[in-house]
Amino acid sequence: TKPEDAKRFVELTNVDFLAVAVGTAHGLYTFEPKIDLERLKQISETVDVPLVIHGGSGTPGLEQTPPLGVSKVNVFTDLQIPIRKKVKEIIESEPLERLTAVRIWKTANEAAEPVIRDYLRKLGASGKA
Repeated sequence: TKPEDAKRFVELTNVDFLAVAVGTAHGLYTFEPKIDLERLKQISETVDVPLVIHGGSGTPGLEQTPPLGVSKVNVFTDLQIPIRKKVKEIIESEPLERLTAVRIWKTANEAAEPVIRDYLRKLGASGKA
């Protein structure tokens, strides 16, 4: 995302948040992502809306992004891996007729919690809800 494009888009659309392309992508990486912090800073100085980073899973340097205007980071890939593993375990270990949707959701939440806590800590958001 170029800063001038971000500014124009925000002005034309009045969006509440702006997802920016600064070196990350959705899904599992086949390379190590590198956030362009300088470009992120330029975008942040150009627009007056909170910024969003997609593809935050496994991205080094995320902790440097909140001061540069980032208010939301998507980390679904890092969440789905432990969730999938734990849900698969209970599906394979319990008779289907005794397995409830509530149990599956609870298992998924328990698997996701440490990942979420780690990201909240890393991004400086712990205790700010």
